[in-house]
Amino acid sequence: MKYGDLVQFEPIETVVQVMETNDYTEDQRLVQTFVISERMAEKIRDIAIPHLQFNEQKDNKALLTVGNYGTGKSHLMSVISTLAEHAETLEMVQHAGVKKISAAIAGKFKVFRTEIGASTMPLREIICQGITGYLETIGVEYTFPPMDQVTNNS
Repeated sequence: MKYGDLVQFEPIETVVQVMETNDYTEDQRLVQTFVISERMAEKIRDIAIPHLQFNEQKDNKALLTVGNYGTGKSHLMSVISTLAEHAETLEMVQHAGVKKISAAIAGKFKVFRTEIGASTMPLREIICQGITGYLETIGVEYTFPPMDQVTNNS
């Protein structure tokens, strides 16, 4: 008997490319393969989902995901963004508690994914151009005011 006869697993991908997660099949695979520890489930339940949901009034804040290279930040964000965009992927979540709490955001968002490489362009311009391009793909026409006309970016 060989180990392969006893244990079946998918190889772990060391780096998730954010822009590749614009592919629905890849999105589904990432949700199905995300291993959720109890500590990660706690963070998703107590921090991520409460700040993303909008059904209950909360002191919602932005989320910043920090960790060393290869620790699963992009995989985590891909899972959360896929759940937020596609309600049907909720059934693919491997952790019952995360599946339950994620129902609060499942399918309620349009998700714009982008990566920012080396650039001398102002961050505001990078983001505004990206959002404008994304909105065009979903049939929404919008133009941000020029930078010299903006007095407050909040």
